[in-house]
Amino acid sequence: MTSTRTRTRLTAVLASLALSLITLTGLSSTAQAAEAPAATSDDVTASTHGCPRGAVCIYPGEGWNGGNPTYIFYSYGVHKVYDQWGWHRVFNNQYGRAYASACKNGNGTQCRLPVMPGTWSNVSMTLINSFWLFTE
Repeated sequence: MTSTRTRTRLTAVLASLALSLITLTGLSSTAQAAEAPAATSDDVTASTHGCPRGAVCIYPGEGWNGGNPTYIFYSYGVHKVYDQWGWHRVFNNQYGRAYASACKNGNGTQCRLPVMPGTWSNVSMTLINSFWLFTE
């Protein structure tokens, strides 16, 4: 009789825990969906090219390189690049007011016009030594 009572209580506790977990997961997903900005066709295309949402990716050559970027930058600030020559595709898969500029100097100075969020540009990397990721 004690083992039956224990099983019943254990089953009730597990069922309650499962319902709580399902409820929390559902609420969490709903909140995240509400906060996320609407996806554009550029975002969908970029995600298929190996560039995570919220990152800036640099690809060798003037194409997507089969979804294999050479560099992936996630944080604001200056990011140095090494031994990159010729034309490269720079994709800014950030959102909001997050920009990326190719810079001549390794310390993020003498920068070119920024690549706007959700867009890409082919950039000659021959004189580029860093990228500056920033927001307004």
